[in-house]
Amino acid sequence: MHPSLVSFKALVRRLYSEKGFFERYSELLAECGQGSIAYEQLEREFIEVFGQCKYSDFDSFRVMHSRYLKKRSELAVIEAKLRKK
Repeated sequence: MHPSLVSFKALVRRLYSEKGFFERYSELLAECGQGSIAYEQLEREFIEVFGQCKYSDFDSFRVMHSRYLKKRSELAVIEAKLRKK
């Protein structure tokens, strides 16, 4: 398989998953330092791959990102409790 096809498939899998999408946002945020700019860049990448936006606007994205972070935090607490047993 051609290397560019392999990397494209990896990008598709990453952006399609909730975790991968938000991880990419974190990378872009670290690069530019502004949430709305990182989000806009990420949506451009998503559109290039899928032909449409993932979220309708930045506010919608922020709500889902907040839920994702909360869920991830709750899972970390549960994992920590299980390790103590």
